[in-house]
Amino acid sequence: MTEAAAVLGDRLAAIDEDAEALSWYLHAARQGHTGSMVAAGCWYRDDLGTAPDPVQAVRWFLAMVDSGNGDGIHEAIQLVKQSMTGEQIRTAGQLASRSSEAETLIHMAREHGC
Repeated sequence: MTEAAAVLGDRLAAIDEDAEALSWYLHAARQGHTGSMVAAGCWYRDDLGTAPDPVQAVRWFLAMVDSGNGDGIHEAIQLVKQSMTGEQIRTAGQLASRSSEAETLIHMAREHGC
């Protein structure tokens, strides 16, 4: 079912049904599908199928760590540098069950004057 939800998201995205595609990516992401976590993070970041939401974007980029994929950390760092508040970063970390990584992002942002 998880893989099918991700494929359905891809097919809906291909015909510009972005809001519906995002809902299927989110369904698969909640089930641990890493590719859908990437899609959800990017779509929230890039305003596809929803209003931009850096908290949700960082949430899904951090959640990728649970799947053994640390690539989302790089995406999260870029969003943090674009003026996210400490509160927003903490919320994203809590949603992803990655509070320690969120604190690290906050510390990095402070060191770099963000």
